[in-house]
Amino acid sequence: MTLEDSEGHPWTANIGIGWIITIVAFTFGTALVALSIYLALWIRSKGRSVLPLAGFCVVVLALIAPRFLPQIHAHPILQDRAALATYLLWLASTFGLRYEITQYYRKTEGWEILIGPWFTYFFSAIYINYCINPFTLLSYKQYADALTSLNLSAASLPTTPLPQINSPAQK
Repeated sequence: MTLEDSEGHPWTANIGIGWIITIVAFTFGTALVALSIYLALWIRSKGRSVLPLAGFCVVVLALIAPRFLPQIHAHPILQDRAALATYLLWLASTFGLRYEITQYYRKTEGWEILIGPWFTYFFSAIYINYCINPFTLLSYKQYADALTSLNLSAASLPTTPLPQINSPAQK
């Protein structure tokens, strides 16, 4: 079994965003961690950096370690700092994954994939998986082709003024 389908996309890219959100919600976020690791494995198999994968694996270890070491009771300040470090590592890994995927599409496909930073921050791997959905990619490609084929020189713009529309308050 490979990490991608016949078109070179990850298997999860064909699943709708609604189903992914439902699965993540019903698994209380565990599926989000699995999706993140899977996407990091997929981009690693494409020859990109191992850093997002390593970051997600460290996050998993940081989340699992307290379950196996219950006898160690750290000071609450240390627990808060460890939780903050884990969160920051999750963010860094997510944005690293975003960077690796955008670089992959830029260098192999020759075009920019649009993965917004705000949606990446709020929705993490769910949004990244949505952006590499084949239907989303197709619309990105059509949009990019349309932008490059437009002739937006000053000579091509219409010179006729727009018609005035009177509102009912002006009558």
